[in-house]
Amino acid sequence: MVSTTFITALVALIATAQAHMELKWPPALSGRYNGFTVKQDNDNHAPLSPDGSNFPCRSHLSDLGTAAGASVVTWDAGSEYNFTITGAIEAPTNPAFHNGGSCQAALSYDEGKTWKVIHSYQGACPTSTGGSFKFNVPSDAKAGAAVFAWLWWNHTGNREMYMNCASVTIASGSGPEPAIPFAQRPDIFKANIGNDCTTADETDVFFPNPGPDVTTVGTKKGNTYSGNCGSATPASPADSAGPADSTGPADSSGSSSTSSSPTASVQSLTPTAAPAPAQGNTDSDSSVNGRILTSTITVAVMITASSSASASAPPTYGPSGVPTSSAMTISTNGECGGTQTCMGSIYGNCCSKWGWCGSTADYCGAGLHDARDKEFLTDTFDFECQNLQIDNLNILSALKTLGSGTFVT
Repeated sequence: MVSTTFITALVALIATAQAHMELKWPPALSGRYNGFTVKQDNDNHAPLSPDGSNFPCRSHLSDLGTAAGASVVTWDAGSEYNFTITGAIEAPTNPAFHNGGSCQAALSYDEGKTWKVIHSYQGACPTSTGGSFKFNVPSDAKAGAAVFAWLWWNHTGNREMYMNCASVTIASGSGPEPAIPFAQRPDIFKANIGNDCTTADETDVFFPNPGPDVTTVGTKKGNTYSGNCGSATPASPADSAGPADSTGPADSSGSSSTSSSPTASVQSLTPTAAPAPAQGNTDSDSSVNGRILTSTITVAVMITASSSASASAPPTYGPSGVPTSSAMTISTNGECGGTQTCMGSIYGNCCSKWGWCGSTADYCGAGLHDARDKEFLTDTFDFECQNLQIDNLNILSALKTLGSGTFVT
């Protein structure tokens, strides 16, 4: 008879042998995808230390002010962008995405001393292949050097907190008046780093104060955190009113909603209004709708081909996190990702999952994914080559057939 202690130890050993998830775009400080990296952190995909000793940013903020900390991208205030997460550290490594969880995107203007949340993702972050997640830089974000942070609290496994950071530049821009001033945005959620706040196992965190820009997938189940985790503050009215750019399962047991302003291409079959979170320091059941993941998912997706963009339209992004705007540079070395595009290059117009340009089926269509994902895609469907815009790419892995204008599982 095999003891439960042995089984637990074996599961833990397997988990540590897998790669976790890390920030690919914008490329993280000391990360493998950052061309400015001097000393690569091969464990950038690992969680923060349980005692918080390498918070924030896995102690890589020391790169700032050096060549290794050079800005990797410039974002305009008021515009829409995305960040991309990957678990494809080294093929054929099997990434441990811990059944997703919840994430936050944040900005710091004082080299990591303070952080302000610009978007919260409650549920389904990241996906099994990482995923690309949209956010808006607040229109009142000040111009200058900043640090972007991706934070993740996993659904399954040890109670952990992940954090990767990137050196960015914010430029003056325009956009709608923010729901709240930048200075009043919530601080980042901190848990599982020796700070008397712990997330619950097998749940997606519903943040005590997610801020005005929130994407929620599924339904909240019970208390998702405990301890001294900060006071609960309601989200903005836009989030609780049930926005137009929602997506979710066809039945009424769960929903996905996004409070961002742009109209999305993915629309909900049954949008559900989400009540505001309860007040107080204890996470309660009366919060906004959360996430339901089942083995069978029914989703309808509307795909709209790109058209000539108006001056106010935000830039569009491919699933690999590559902008399709004219700000991109054509690849001159056969590599793609970040600010390099294959479109118009001598190597072929398609960018593979592994970041190489080409024109064969290995690069276009199913070649964008590894073997275990091919069953979900047609051989001819390719994102960069077809120049299509898709919102909420997190649900792509659940789609098995492609129709004209919609695809349904």
